[in-house]
Order: sequence, then C-alpha cells, then structure tokens
Amino acid sequence: MRTIPLTAGQSVEIVSSFAASAKTIPSVTASPGWYVVGAFRVPVETKGRLDVVGLVSDATLTMHVRLFDLTLPGVVGGSLATLAGKTIDAFARSGVFIIPGGHVYQVQAEVVGAQDGFGVLQSAQLNS
Repeated sequence: MRTIPLTAGQSVEIVSSFAASAKTIPSVTASPGWYVVGAFRVPVETKGRLDVVGLVSDATLTMHVRLFDLTLPGVVGGSLATLAGKTIDAFARSGVFIIPGGHVYQVQAEVVGAQDGFGVLQSAQLNS
C-alpha cells in the first residue's frame, strides 16, 4: 500500500472554537450584565477574531460579546463585538487580537438598554 503525505514542508494549524449557540440573554438597563455563554481552551498562541451572529428583541437594545481569559483573569483586549439594534439575525466581528496559548477562555455576552428585553446569541466563533 502506498501513502501520500497531506502536507509537505510547513504545516498550518487553524484554530476555531465555538461557544454554545442559541443562548438567550436577558437585558439590563446599564452595563455590566455579562452572562457566560461558553468556554474553551486554546492550545497554542494565535491571532484571532471573534465572529458572532445574534439579535435583540428591540431596536433600542445593544448586544456586546467578548472573550474573558480565566487563566490570567481579564477581558481579552480587542475581542469586543457589538450588535446594535439588530432585531433580525445579524453578523458582527471584533478586531484582531492575540490569544495566548494554554489558556481557558469564556465567551461572555450582555444586552443593554432596557430592563424587559432580551438578546439571542445564535453563535460565537473564534477564528484565526
């Protein structure tokens, strides 16, 4: 039997982690109102973006989604993605940021603007 190698020379690793999807987040009048919607470990350092799809129940509401580093507790700088007033599924993307390897991360979301609304985070994906 003959085998064919899949790569020759350098290899490329693609990091893609998902938060739990279709999470409903109750709204708050003012920040903070963060909810944990998923968590994962990133094995190697990489650059990445947070891509989210979601909606809010009223056009006056805004959904924020971010990464929080549990290993060195704190918000990952540049990871904030915002959906403002999107009452049908919409896409938002954070800036590019460095993700240290070997750390555990949470995806956190909040919906702000009124007390009686909500948001639905359909998906949150970390892409390198």
